[in-house]
Amino acid sequence: MLAYHPLLSERRVDRLADSLGDRKFHGVFADALAAVRSEDQFAIYLRSVLIQSLAIRLKQPFVVHGRGDERQVLVHAKRPMQFGDAAEDVITVVENGDHGDGTTRMFVENLERALEDWAGGALAECPNASEDALVDEAFRHTDRHAAWRALDPRNPEQMAGLAADLGLGSTFEPASMHGVMRLFYGSESLGAERFDLYSLHREIRDVEARLRDAMGREPSQWELVSATVRAAAEGDGATPRLTAQLRAYQGLEEANLEESLGADARLADQAYRLSGKLCVDGCQGCLQTGSDLMPEALAEAAVSRRSLDRLISWVVSLSDGISGCVITPIHLALEANSGHNRFIFWSE
Repeated sequence: MLAYHPLLSERRVDRLADSLGDRKFHGVFADALAAVRSEDQFAIYLRSVLIQSLAIRLKQPFVVHGRGDERQVLVHAKRPMQFGDAAEDVITVVENGDHGDGTTRMFVENLERALEDWAGGALAECPNASEDALVDEAFRHTDRHAAWRALDPRNPEQMAGLAADLGLGSTFEPASMHGVMRLFYGSESLGAERFDLYSLHREIRDVEARLRDAMGREPSQWELVSATVRAAAEGDGATPRLTAQLRAYQGLEEANLEESLGADARLADQAYRLSGKLCVDGCQGCLQTGSDLMPEALAEAAVSRRSLDRLISWVVSLSDGISGCVITPIHLALEANSGHNRFIFWSE
């Protein structure tokens, strides 16, 4: 399933097998499997992920609306994964400097603007995720693809019409259309043969659908890439353009050189670029921007934009049906602590 992962060479897999054959690892792995099966342990992990994700998103607007220096602002929370029974749902954002530099005071002045952003979904939004969602939306309307692809991508009015069809409205940001325009109108040439990115992407999505049905879950990125290359190599008829591109790569002189990428590796790279999500579940555009609570290497597995989005949506929905009541997901309190101004965010 991961045959074309760039870090899984035969030598590395052999070394990994030797390492995992140690009895010490067996104990660690057994404990991990037991924890995964435990509902209580998973609840602790999920709660920690939500607190960690929310803490990062609260620090970002604090710096932006406070006109402060990110290096002089810290965030802290007692997550269940780290503090056990001593954990609490309190997230503290504090200026890290003698008497502060005015960031908290400026944030107080701009508090209404920050709350307006949060009410509009800013706590869980991500520009990369929005672009991914737009591509998915475009490829849900296959019956309109012929008309859309007949448009001129260099005509602003026609592209504005396409954006309106996709639900962006008249005031869309051109950058948000980059992914759709690339897949609809982009192409690459290998020798005398031209390959439309649209056709290649459609075939990869078909491979993804079959793989999802077979696995019963969403495939990871390199599982999809490996399945795509395998389908193209087998020439099963479902991937004619990918198969043709693989053959074109095989015909390149440099592809046969020992120090060059082979044809399969070249197609794997192409499949990765055409199918990869900009934001899988928290990326450099939203949550993987550094954490004050743990080393950077652990942060990727301890944040989730999707879970945070579901939490915020659930909290906001609590106000439905209550006349004159608006429940906000965050409560704020301004405190003075040893000369440092700080905000404390907590949930109820």
